[in-house]
Amino acid sequence: MEDFEDADEANEEDLLELRDEFAKIDNLEAFVKDKLNSIITDEDKGCQYMYYCAKQLPKEDIQLAQKFLKFPSEVPQLGL
Repeated sequence: MEDFEDADEANEEDLLELRDEFAKIDNLEAFVKDKLNSIITDEDKGCQYMYYCAKQLPKEDIQLAQKFLKFPSEVPQLGL
């Protein structure tokens, strides 16, 4: 387990040194939520694509999608 932690730490240091944009993300959870919701609202056919993908998820993951993805009101509920 220690080797894994060392490798993870070294990887993070490498990304920071290379000025990788993802290394600057403070809150990865919020970043992912915002990115997925921006696809729904900003991308051409993004809402249709994200809805299609969310419908393919297992039941417990659909519940998470309902909680965090912000589909327009005219889009049907994901349902279970």
